[in-house]
Amino acid sequence: MAISSYVVRDVYAASTIPLILKMQYDLKKDTNCTTVLDKRVAIAGFSEGGYAAVAVAAAIDQLDDGYEHTITAIGAAPLKLSTEQLYSLGKATLFFTVDSCNTR
Repeated sequence: MAISSYVVRDVYAASTIPLILKMQYDLKKDTNCTTVLDKRVAIAGFSEGGYAAVAVAAAIDQLDDGYEHTITAIGAAPLKLSTEQLYSLGKATLFFTVDSCNTR
């Protein structure tokens, strides 16, 4: 039985950072060091990828190898983590009212 890595921050970092470093190594090797990988990184994700994008951005900040994430774009993040969470969110929303007379 496989273990799911859904929404586990360290797993996203541990699977992405080695790929970046390997890509850097291969690019230098294949071009006789005439081409280097740009150290500016843009990260984007949607749904689970949104969570992963934030986790990878944090890992790049901690990498201390000259890499800099320039932008992190998130389309969405995982919402349905549990039925209880959705129930609580819906219940809180039902009792939330806006006074339309006092809005600016």
